[in-house]
Amino acid sequence: MSWRSPLLAVLLATPALPPAAIAQDPYRPIRFTTADTAGVHRWQGFFEGLTADSLYMRFRDADSISAFSRSAIGSVERQREIHALRGVGIGCLAVGAPLGALGYFGTHDPDSPGLEKIAGVLGFGTGCVAGGIGGLIVSAVRRNGWERWPLPDSVQLRR
Repeated sequence: MSWRSPLLAVLLATPALPPAAIAQDPYRPIRFTTADTAGVHRWQGFFEGLTADSLYMRFRDADSISAFSRSAIGSVERQREIHALRGVGIGCLAVGAPLGALGYFGTHDPDSPGLEKIAGVLGFGTGCVAGGIGGLIVSAVRRNGWERWPLPDSVQLRR
């Protein structure tokens, strides 16, 4: 077995990791609406926990945790979680691998043995840098934003 087999397995498996396998911290900023006789109220703070009947959150600069009845809560959103390094890695592999393969398999010169390897490495390196920069730019553009969050049944309270 050569050194290329394990490296190829890692490169092929990395983009296929399911999002659930990458741990996400549920304790991040959320915002939601509640409605009562006084009208609609908008709330924003940090998610602390969830039970079958209540949502717990902490407001900025507050030590206490507030509870809201799930029946009074309207739409819930949480701050989008963006990982810049993941974007760089995916961009590197998405652009570098095809360019490296194109350089390696698309080049054949019988008078210059080894040219395929050089073209493949240069294609992968150039594509990796370009894709990494593109992934970083996409991550920076999408950083600030909110996504709808359907509330799960329960989430353990943070202690």
